[in-house]
Amino acid sequence: FRTMKLDGWGISFDEVKEMLRPWKEQVFVPNIRSGDTIYESACGVGMNLLLSAEILSEHDITGLTVSGNDYVAESVDIASVIWGDDEEAKQLAHKGFFCRADSSRLDYIPDNSFDFAYSGYIDPIVDPLQLWPNITVDDQWGKGVELCKTHKKKAKKAQEIQNEWYASWTLHLIRIAKPGKVIAIENGAESLCRNSADWGGV
Repeated sequence: FRTMKLDGWGISFDEVKEMLRPWKEQVFVPNIRSGDTIYESACGVGMNLLLSAEILSEHDITGLTVSGNDYVAESVDIASVIWGDDEEAKQLAHKGFFCRADSSRLDYIPDNSFDFAYSGYIDPIVDPLQLWPNITVDDQWGKGVELCKTHKKKAKKAQEIQNEWYASWTLHLIRIAKPGKVIAIENGAESLCRNSADWGGV
């Protein structure tokens, strides 16, 4: 796994680990204890969990159990193999469960289940109003930028849908975390109308 390009980053595991280290040491290390349960919403192939567990182990935080979901079935399969079969991963943490699921619909997970719940990235809805279903994602993004300039009411409605989407992810993280425990969202995109160079978040 160390030679794989990490999910959407396009750089290696160790490069992403060092890039995210300051954040992980600021947010994860003080809020996770040995033996805790960690959940990543939209976990991809499980690499973010893996580098998180590695950084935590460097701070003598061990005996963790990791779980997660992703919308892409192939990613879930890879995460299950890595956490189930890779000896290095098994030394870092125990495999909980990995399943295919929409991060805005985690109703199957009981309330108050995890000591730490997070998402590495909340994927924005590229075309919230479904105005351009038959063009590429890049073209949809360009149309979204144009909408901000030419149709302010539609752009506002699109942003409301985007806000609800982000809220649904976040509310599920809050619900599945144990009372008083931390939830975290590592990365998110800004609104297209605020930053046309980003992907259209909140």
